[in-house]
This record gives sequence, structure tokens and C-alpha cells, in this order.
Amino acid sequence: MESRLSVRPIVLLSILWPVAIFAAVTPYPPYPGAVPSVAYKVTVDSQPVFVHNFLTYDQFNWMDYASFAMTGKVHVAVTNLVSERKLITCHVRPLAYGIQPQISGNTCSFDLDRPRYLVIFLNEEAIFHSAGLMFFAEPPEKNPAKPGDPNVVNIMDYKVDSTGKTLETAKINQAISEVSGRPGGGVLYFPPGIYLTGTVSMKSNVKLYVDAGALIRGSTKSADYPSVPTPAGGRQLRALIVFNDVENAGLAGRGAI
Repeated sequence: MESRLSVRPIVLLSILWPVAIFAAVTPYPPYPGAVPSVAYKVTVDSQPVFVHNFLTYDQFNWMDYASFAMTGKVHVAVTNLVSERKLITCHVRPLAYGIQPQISGNTCSFDLDRPRYLVIFLNEEAIFHSAGLMFFAEPPEKNPAKPGDPNVVNIMDYKVDSTGKTLETAKINQAISEVSGRPGGGVLYFPPGIYLTGTVSMKSNVKLYVDAGALIRGSTKSADYPSVPTPAGGRQLRALIVFNDVENAGLAGRGAI
């Protein structure tokens, strides 16, 4: 009788243990050549998360973003690096999530109990014209594409340059066409690296998977972007990735475009 009583609490604790403490944070690695933010420092459960600083289509406008995967409840801290003055305000949007941040010195902190896409404003009003810090807290990937899987084709099989020094539009589009032509299509996988390209023309039954640490970078030359077919009389349109008259096609992965 005594042995049975001594076992029961252990069994109960083993059931409650994962519920009570299970939380994990997986920061995404920066893509090669990524520029770190000079405005923000981010930690999640005390783990540093890289904050990217990138130039937008407006050559005078830079934006910042941080991204990671999470499970369970995590604690987020965002530190203002712009100046040594204390934070006066910290706004977390959307308002509908009801996140109430706390301010201490030049750091704003709050808890997240589930993945969220947020914009955080430090010492600035949360208005449309303000850039803020884009904050992507995502759930872990389910069944991420991996080289060697039967339906996965590695773009490196096409001998592309993964340093970003060579324009690889033709090889990337060739790979997309060939994956589309396979029975049932498949996944075109981009491992960590930089892939310089002009217009990418998607085909049916193809998923472009950009892994964490990979960057598909658009060329800066307008000649690398032929006009997308438009109805007669319509204005010419140019784009980096074109989905035109396709089905069952998409983009996935934790990398950047």
C-alpha cells in the first residue's frame, strides 16, 4: 500500500510538468549580409533576437524587424538604442490584443502567451506614417521542407551562385518550370545564402521554400524585370515574384525576400 501511495504524486507531477514550464524560443538567424538595427535591441526570455534594419522602396526610409518562433508563454524586452534618454511611451499594436507593456528606463517589456504579429512604437505615436518595430512571433513550422525529401528539389542542384554576386534569374525560372512539370509538382528549396534575381515567374504546383538564413534578393536593374502580361490598354506592371494564371503555388519558409 505504501509503495502505491509513493508513486502517485510522481505520476501526477510528470503530467503537470510540461504544462507548467514548457516554453521555447527559436530566434531566426540573420540572412547573409544583414544589417543590424541601430535603433532596437530585442530579447525573448533573455535570448537575443537579431533585429534587421533594411532599406525600403523609399531610399530615405529604413525599417526594422525581429522574428522568431515560440511555444508557451514568453517574456519580451525591447530596448531603445537611439538615445540614452528614458522611454516615455511604448505602444504595442494591434490594440485588439490588449497587450499592456511595462517601461523601465529605456526598455519596454511585455508577456506573450501565443504567436502574434505586432508593431511596437517607442517614444512615437502609433500612426500610419510611423515605421515602428515590426515584430513577428510565429509558431514553430510544421513539416518544414528538407533536402532529401521525395518532393523537394534543392536550387543548388542547378549550380546557382548562393553569394548574391551573380544574377540567377534564368536558372531559378528553369528550376520552377521543371518542378512544375513533375507529377504533382513539388517544393523548390533555397538553403541559407543570397540569391540575386530579376522577375521570378511562378508555375502551378510549385512552392518556393526559403529557409532561415536564406535571402532572395531582387536585382536593382529595371532591365531585369520584364513587363507582366496585362490586358490590352493596361499599364505595364513589373514585379519580383509573379503569380500569373497559376494554381496550387505559394511561398513558405523562415527566410527573407
